[in-house]
Amino acid sequence: MSMPAESYIIPLRKAYDKPRTKRANVAVGLVYDFLRKHTRKEKENVFLSKEVNEFLWKNSIRYPPRKIEVSLKNDKENIYVFLKDSDAFKNYDLNKAKEVKKKQSVKDKLEEVRDSMVESKSSKNKSKETSKVENKKENKIQNKKENKIEKKVDVNKDLKDEIDQTEVLEQNLDKSSKNSLNEIESSK
Repeated sequence: MSMPAESYIIPLRKAYDKPRTKRANVAVGLVYDFLRKHTRKEKENVFLSKEVNEFLWKNSIRYPPRKIEVSLKNDKENIYVFLKDSDAFKNYDLNKAKEVKKKQSVKDKLEEVRDSMVESKSSKNKSKETSKVENKKENKIQNKKENKIEKKVDVNKDLKDEIDQTEVLEQNLDKSSKNSLNEIESSK
């Protein structure tokens, strides 16, 4: 099924009434205005091909062409604009164009951004939760290490106490042995 195709020569000379730094932008606007007038389709339903855009901008923003010859392919909803007799025009398949996503409205984009922000916040919260769990594990491990060290210190204190007691006992033994030796010598 072939779609209706039309050809137009769009005058762009009004773009030269504007400042040099705005002419190519104005030329693009003139193309949309012309097509809106002649096809009764809004700007959202008009799609310029890459080659049309490049043709309008080929001499920089200051010097757009004075006119452009275009061919249109249209379906019930949309208009597709190509340079006249271009390969892209001949090879363009409208069925494929329908499969391509339509331009998103600003509301849709905002919703996507909000959704992505909510997802990123939830992933941050999950990471915080996992870090909390990891911190709890690390705290438990640290507490176990501290308990072991305290036990070792307690054992060391006990050992020191025993050593001190044995030293005291040895000193007492030494004193008693000296006393006993002194008594023996004195008895002689």
